Amino acid sequence: MDTDLWIPGNILFTFGNSIQTLNPETHHADLIAGGDTGKGYVDGCGSDSRFNEPGTIFNFNSTHAAVADALNCCVRLVSRVDNCTSAFAGRCQDCDHSRESTDSSSLLSDVAFGHILAVTKISNNQIALANWKLSRGELTMIDLLTNKIDLITSTNHYPASICADPHGNNLYLASEYGQKQKQFTT
Repeated sequence: MDTDLWIPGNILFTFGNSIQTLNPETHHADLIAGGDTGKGYVDGCGSDSRFNEPGTIFNFNSTHAAVADALNCCVRLVSRVDNCTSAFAGRCQDCDHSRESTDSSSLLSDVAFGHILAVTKISNNQIALANWKLSRGELTMIDLLTNKIDLITSTNHYPASICADPHGNNLYLASEYGQKQKQFTT
């Protein structure tokens, strides 16, 4: 969930296999992309796009939101100008669990992340994502200027959420089932 920069006062959130915006005063939600017509993977506009268990969402910039498309194993961008979706990071629909860990690549679209469970913005130039691959949780940082991908840590625990402090100095990883949260300096 994040504030909707495109519609001031509204809140961006995922529900089912859709991305929506909510007016907290009227409690009215409008569909941005996806829908309840089924899960899958389609880059399209509005209800023509498909997601497979979208998770965390955040404002990527003033015109795009980024969403962790968990079971499609990628991060997708949703344009707030025309509500169209596109792949951003990861090989969508290719959850290659055979690689030991996420490795560096010159193309973000060529990285097999596994099931992406959470994604957050650290700064204007960095995002972090938590994924599950080969029965291990991974916390990965992506430098948006260089497309460099760094594995920060891996764990035996299923990563539930991640967040960065307001200054982008620390990154927090929380595991499912009450495991301790871990703090990493970015």
